[in-house]
Amino acid sequence: MEEAVSTQIEKNQNFNILVQKRAKITRFFLILVVGVYALFISFLAFFPHILATTFKNSTITIGIPFGLFVIFFSIVLTGFYLYIASKEFDPLVERIKKDLKGKV
Repeated sequence: MEEAVSTQIEKNQNFNILVQKRAKITRFFLILVVGVYALFISFLAFFPHILATTFKNSTITIGIPFGLFVIFFSIVLTGFYLYIASKEFDPLVERIKKDLKGKV
């Protein structure tokens, strides 16, 4: 029985649209996050003296705000993904459920 349900889901056009949209957005966000982290790690590896530089009359180094930016950037991207998921993906999931409700 489960095999028939999974086959019906895979044949559903809305399911294929959902998979394509989700994959495209996931790849885009993955590239952004990995790019920002790679930039941060590259600065740590190749230019540690830049990140170790302190602000005027302070003990805070430039690396601290840069690290906080990486964390904040990841949180903001998570928020964007949740927004997109609720606006784009959830309606598609509901349509898939509606399409399959009479068939299962």
